[in-house]
Amino acid sequence: MLGAAAMAIPWLRDFFARQQRDWLRSVPVMGALADTVGRRVENMDERIRRAKRGDFYYMIFGLLLLALSFAISLWRGLFAAS
Repeated sequence: MLGAAAMAIPWLRDFFARQQRDWLRSVPVMGALADTVGRRVENMDERIRRAKRGDFYYMIFGLLLLALSFAISLWRGLFAAS
């Protein structure tokens, strides 16, 4: 369970960033504020597209937890009956 949660953290972070970006795009603005909002949206797009080191670490950590969970259940399944 923890492994799957650790692997979902990067996806959730990007999901909320996309949601915020879409909300910013839907707000009608004009003038200098429109330029500011446009730059903010571009920065958010770049942040979403860019590969992040933390995402890689969360993925490895999640996969290790899943493998550990599998190994423990296999061990208990093989040797619990004896």
